[in-house]
Amino acid sequence: MTQASMTRNNLRHLRTVEWLAEYFFNHGDQEPNILETHLDLCLKKDIFEVYETEMEMLYGKHGDPTPMYINEKVQGVSVDYDSFVSLWKHVFPWVKIREYKQVSGKCWTCHWINDVRKKSDDVAVTQAAKRLHQLHRGGLYMLERSR
Repeated sequence: MTQASMTRNNLRHLRTVEWLAEYFFNHGDQEPNILETHLDLCLKKDIFEVYETEMEMLYGKHGDPTPMYINEKVQGVSVDYDSFVSLWKHVFPWVKIREYKQVSGKCWTCHWINDVRKKSDDVAVTQAAKRLHQLHRGGLYMLERSR
């Protein structure tokens, strides 16, 4: 998913863009009224560490044994932190990390669902938790507090 030639034409950058798109889809909440995706409060460095771990699991520590182009050096499978943040900023400008929530406190259901989303390594579990979160907020929003 290269957007408006914002990425370099090398395998590491293309894989990073694809990884970011999948991560934002699985862990982000799309806002209904505007084109924005919000992630729960965290640091970009934490997301970068997840990215590095998953890229090493998928492609090994050194990546492909032969470079995609003759002049390209084999430098591993992941980009550095500055490139990661730059790709996020230029290719996915609508994805933001929440600075605060409008709700003063979380209910136990929100907390449990967020824990499942953060700690799960399985994509199916993460997507199921995302659907649960949307269901909880979109009609069942904190019913335990309505008493």
